[in-house]
Amino acid sequence: MTAKKSSTQIVLDALHDLHQQEQVVTRETLHELTGLKLAIIDDRIGALIEEGLAIRVQRGVFVPAEVHPPARVMSKTVLPDGTVKIDIGDQVLTLTPKEDRMLAALQAGVVMQAASIEIGRQTSALSGEVQQRLNRVERGITRALENGQEQAFKNAKDVTPDVTLEPMQITGRAPRGKSQTPGAKRVRKHRRLKKAAQSAPKT
Repeated sequence: MTAKKSSTQIVLDALHDLHQQEQVVTRETLHELTGLKLAIIDDRIGALIEEGLAIRVQRGVFVPAEVHPPARVMSKTVLPDGTVKIDIGDQVLTLTPKEDRMLAALQAGVVMQAASIEIGRQTSALSGEVQQRLNRVERGITRALENGQEQAFKNAKDVTPDVTLEPMQITGRAPRGKSQTPGAKRVRKHRRLKKAAQSAPKT
């Protein structure tokens, strides 16, 4: 366990060193700098990415993640005379009304950035949900096609049990003894009458 932690720290230090020297960090460059096997480097890089200490910018290229100290507790209090007190951890910042407005103007870009990040997060979540539904629909259609026409009709009957479905005829003709249209019935009736007239005895 100690050796694994030590190799992880070695890879992280090498990642920072190469990045500070503005070099492209790959598994090969880490291997050359640390002397560790590529399999070990791959494992340690994966662990660093999961811990949020490294970022994969593209396939095979990595950069160290920016690690900031934990956020401090913040609060803002507006006094009756308009003075504003902003508490940040153990520090207290007292602002006049004009200074408060000036600070708000300076922070406007950060507010818009935060709103954009939230919109992007919600959009990504919605897009992922829509994609999952589309994948389920595509899988259902694929299974229906693979199971054949009979299974597809069975599924449709299960969905609409009050509807009677007849098998499709590949030749386009109706099943024997059944008519597709009223016109077909009249044609058959005319043929029967004609055949009966031809077979009747002549007087």
